[in-house]
Amino acid sequence: LELRSGTGAININANLGDGAVGTTRALESVVISDTTGLVTFGGADTITAAQDAGPVTLVRTNSEINLGKGTEDDDVITNGITLNAGGANNGSDTTLELRTLGNSTRSNVRLNGFLTLQSDVLVTTNGDAGLDANQNFDGDILLTHSAVTDSATGENNDLTLRSGVGTISVNANIGATDALQSLTIEDTTGTVTFGGADDANQNGTEDLGPLALVRSVGTIDLGAGVGDADDDDVITGGIVFNGGGDNDNDSVGAGNGDSLLELRTTGGGDVRLNGGITINSDLLITTNGDGGLDTGQNTAGNITLTHDATVNSQTNESNDLELRSGTGAININANLGD
Repeated sequence: LELRSGTGAININANLGDGAVGTTRALESVVISDTTGLVTFGGADTITAAQDAGPVTLVRTNSEINLGKGTEDDDVITNGITLNAGGANNGSDTTLELRTLGNSTRSNVRLNGFLTLQSDVLVTTNGDAGLDANQNFDGDILLTHSAVTDSATGENNDLTLRSGVGTISVNANIGATDALQSLTIEDTTGTVTFGGADDANQNGTEDLGPLALVRSVGTIDLGAGVGDADDDDVITGGIVFNGGGDNDNDSVGAGNGDSLLELRTTGGGDVRLNGGITINSDLLITTNGDGGLDTGQNTAGNITLTHDATVNSQTNESNDLELRSGTGAININANLGD
């Protein structure tokens, strides 16, 4: 299924490919191309007889889901992509799922336009089996440098990513304007990258770019899974953080004159990292909220680097790591800079 609407809007108000899950009734692919108008999956929280709009809970394909296909500036969905599964968004939320089944290098999900989450969202290339299954499936997840991601105004929604042995590449800020409720990466052993290039629109890396902020009210958990301690929950391909290319160590301290990427929780949420970490720029991890240095010291929120979370600078660089947890604990369980 391919849709093109130029500057016009695309409105999808029912599930795609969800007939008889476990059979061959998934779509082969879902592609939106040559479209800059607003793309909406789920135009209303509920279905009523008097309107066309309604929520969407599943988009399911064998191969790619590519929203904003192409690498030129006019391929970006500049008016944005809205994802809405309906529901009250009050803690028992409905989830919109983008799911590929094919277990191949063609079973990728790519999002190329700013994202507004009006409900919880799950993006997975691990097929139909659900959590803690198919961690050996292939298929990459890519949020381009145009895929700035926020919750809908007045809401805080969850974003969960699963890619098996495939990679996850996030190249734009998450929650900078309207924070997520949580960010979780689980059932993923492929490399996870926040900031795939020092600058956006570089030749050869058109989709990639740096990011400055990942912001949620609650938990940021990179390498989660059932029980959390299982070996197949570790991001064995490693986690890369890159806030940009200015890494000349102008002064000591995260972000003092150098590029900085920040992981921040605003409501006492914990931050947990479960996989070897490479910092390609300065990195600040804080559970002290939005106030900056010398504020939020009475805020709880733990920071945990698991025994698999060794931390090193990028080759030929020496970058700063700074941690702030208020009244919360900081637990470091692997070597730093070794």
